[in-house]
Amino acid sequence: MSGGLEGIAGEAEVEALKELVDLAVQMKKAGIIDALRELLTDYEGKMAVLSNDVALFRLIALASVVLDATRRLEPEGVQKIKRNSEEAMYCALRSLEELDPSKVKPVGLGGLLSALRDKDVQTGLGLLVGLAKNLGACVRGSSQEP
Repeated sequence: MSGGLEGIAGEAEVEALKELVDLAVQMKKAGIIDALRELLTDYEGKMAVLSNDVALFRLIALASVVLDATRRLEPEGVQKIKRNSEEAMYCALRSLEELDPSKVKPVGLGGLLSALRDKDVQTGLGLLVGLAKNLGACVRGSSQEP
């Protein structure tokens, strides 16, 4: 081996340090390190808020489901999800900004067929259909696993 660690650490320790660095890089790319840094600023204040909010406890319980599913993903996949989620969430929020739910009118089959001529509706439906296709393939694949 070459480098400065051989004199003070054995091969197992050097390998462990390499794994630790790889893990740190993955955590940085996934945004985990930044989230931990934010949590550690004014820790007592944040914990006081958390301990008094039932909704936050429920959110944490739901977040554990997301974390369990995220563990099954490769780091590169998490990065893609992050980028796609940011774009989709931005567009969803912009859509809600432009839309007044109290003024939405029911759409029947004729209105739906008419709306399908609109390129924006076609693009939105394309996104939903693509999501449904990938979701269905994943569910079907998961149900076939032993």
